[in-house]
Amino acid sequence: MASIRKRKGKFTITINVPRDYPYKVYAKTFSKTFNSKKDALFWARHTHDSMKLGAWRDPRLLDEDKEQDTLFMDVLNRYLKEVSVHKKGHDKEIGRIKKYMAHPIGQKFLYKIKSSDIADIRDELLKQGKAASTIRNEIFILSNVFQVAKFDWGYSSLENPVEILRQRKNSLPKPAPGRERRLEGDEEHRLMEAIEKGHDSQEMKAIIIVALETGMRLGEILGAKRAWLKGDVLSLPDTKNGTSRDVILSQKALDAIQNLHLRLSGDIFGLNKDKVEYRWKMALREAKISNLRIHDLRHEALSRMVAKGANLKIIMRQSGHKSVDMLMRYTHPTNDDVRKMLVG
Repeated sequence: MASIRKRKGKFTITINVPRDYPYKVYAKTFSKTFNSKKDALFWARHTHDSMKLGAWRDPRLLDEDKEQDTLFMDVLNRYLKEVSVHKKGHDKEIGRIKKYMAHPIGQKFLYKIKSSDIADIRDELLKQGKAASTIRNEIFILSNVFQVAKFDWGYSSLENPVEILRQRKNSLPKPAPGRERRLEGDEEHRLMEAIEKGHDSQEMKAIIIVALETGMRLGEILGAKRAWLKGDVLSLPDTKNGTSRDVILSQKALDAIQNLHLRLSGDIFGLNKDKVEYRWKMALREAKISNLRIHDLRHEALSRMVAKGANLKIIMRQSGHKSVDMLMRYTHPTNDDVRKMLVG
């Protein structure tokens, strides 16, 4: 019997070694990855026939020598060069990969890394006070390294220690519940007044207005070009989820953009993320507002759209979310919103 799975355009086929096979084998199943399904099926038939004739010998017993000579840091380095560089937001992942290349786990042989080593990393991160989401992200990156090595790079006998660890209940910290922070009372007015007192006030106000009127991410706003603006439509050619998206601008958002100076670069905004976040913190301090992040404006904007009666398809088209579950993490109706919809 054989089973086949497609992953990243390649086909991994797994066959079962007969229980009564007379020669030593590394494991009861054997897998190999091919570029085409035809080649995978041909290999499976050929290997199965060789097993029946007793002519097959398990090549993984020889692969053990290769794995014993492979340091995890070398696998991490290959992953960094062949996988990480092609991802969106790869800078953060590359930083994490390099950290583990210099970590003691990087000096371990690939096949000797156990779930206890991953548990040690988890405990280190907990002692450092890292958030549950950060710990899970770092460990899941390591898990993907093992998966790629196993299915794409020929280490077919390799076990993923992260998956073994996850089989134990509560082995990883649970992610914190999604934020539900929205603007309260006169916070928007106080925030805008505080922005007026600082540098780059016109551009900062425009950024906040566009965020509240459209639900766009900060990175999308700061990366927007005037050439992408046609009427009230801002066409984003490449977003976080890898697709293009048209964002409809309200008249208030359009006016905020049109009032900004034209830039030779073609960018709508000239501030970078670090400057915006610094100005944001200063404004919050001036306005005496706590626990409010710039990204919360996206929550606020989408929640306002729900309160206006926009259906989910319209909101998902505007926000770029691919699933209702993800969208629900960003919409938080208040008691007043519910009261208006149900009572009027």
